[in-house]
Amino acid sequence: MSGKAAQATDETECMPAPMDELKTTATELRQPMGRLASWLDNVFRHPLFLAVIGFLLTGILGGSLTYWFNSQTQKHEIQNSTRNNALAAVGDLSEVVNERRERAALVISSIRRGAPEEEIDARKREYDEAYVRWNAKVLGDLLRIRAGLGLSYKSSDEKYIDSLTNFDSLISGNEANKSRAGQQGLLSLMDTCLTKAFDKYRLNSFKVSPEVSGIIVDCKFDRLYSQTISCFATIVESLYGAVDRIAGVSLIPISDEQVVDACRPPSSAEALISPKNH
Repeated sequence: MSGKAAQATDETECMPAPMDELKTTATELRQPMGRLASWLDNVFRHPLFLAVIGFLLTGILGGSLTYWFNSQTQKHEIQNSTRNNALAAVGDLSEVVNERRERAALVISSIRRGAPEEEIDARKREYDEAYVRWNAKVLGDLLRIRAGLGLSYKSSDEKYIDSLTNFDSLISGNEANKSRAGQQGLLSLMDTCLTKAFDKYRLNSFKVSPEVSGIIVDCKFDRLYSQTISCFATIVESLYGAVDRIAGVSLIPISDEQVVDACRPPSSAEALISPKNH
């Protein structure tokens, strides 16, 4: 073979593949892809496949939705139960406070009218029972409210209730230093006034005297009575506001200053502080 012929042969071997050969290769590659696509299309359209997918969606998605709804319902039920328990405790607390106040007013009313021994003894006994119920129930009610609010410490509302018998629990700092130690709250002052008036009335053979009437006037029982109503109304508003926040209701909270102003005892009534005699 001549040199030119050999060179021509080499050039021919190095030339690119013809277009027909490239098209054939692309067609051969597309054939498996087409078969795969056709197979997948048949699978996706098959009723059994659709049933399996429907089952999976129902089981997983449906189960997830059911779990979410159940958890929300349970959360709502716990929230309602907690709020209802706290509201019940506030109601019980209101009952013992109001009963003690009203029983005290009934005793004073009997003394003012010069009621016979049987009547005033019965009313004094009922007041003493209300006094005992107060001391027996208040702490438990406060703990129920604390649990309802999710607190592990003494709240401001508990201090407010304490102030009904011990006003010092509401004041601190310079004001506490200026006040006389052991400053009684409104209910305690009513109790002191009632006890002194009752004892004097009994010593006077259950008859009204200027001295007995003077005790009631000097201790300002009527003012103590009306102030106890407004004081406890302020405290209850604070308690209900705290309970409503459990349900996400946002209310303007009652401040310590508002409670102090509503529950501060009249200074002249402090002069009658003496040991109780029930």
